[in-house]
Amino acid sequence: MTALCRVVVADDHASIRVLFRRLLERSGRFQVVGEACNGAEAIAMVRAERPDLALLDLSMPLVDGLEATRQIRQFAPETRIAIVSGFDSKKMEDAVREAGADAYIEKQLRADHLIDQVLDLWGALR
Repeated sequence: MTALCRVVVADDHASIRVLFRRLLERSGRFQVVGEACNGAEAIAMVRAERPDLALLDLSMPLVDGLEATRQIRQFAPETRIAIVSGFDSKKMEDAVREAGADAYIEKQLRADHLIDQVLDLWGALR
């Protein structure tokens, strides 16, 4: 049996967190081990859980996704990070990579495409 990818989901909108949890867990490949509603909580959750993957919203209160990524990289370099946002990827990819994230995923994608991108990232990391 293949081990599940352990994921922390961080978004300031509860409905987005619930949607991501359901999509990820329904795929049968992911286990959501924590949810955070802001960047500070995301940092603490990753520190506590040491997930394989963190999905971080770009625009969150207290600490945004880019700064959360920078901080997570300092203590959990093994955790893969995908920034998830509604902003156009062409405008954000450089900033996301410079912060240390492994991928940028646009929220406008259909649900199945979003999961495909997360699966591709997880597969590439294994």
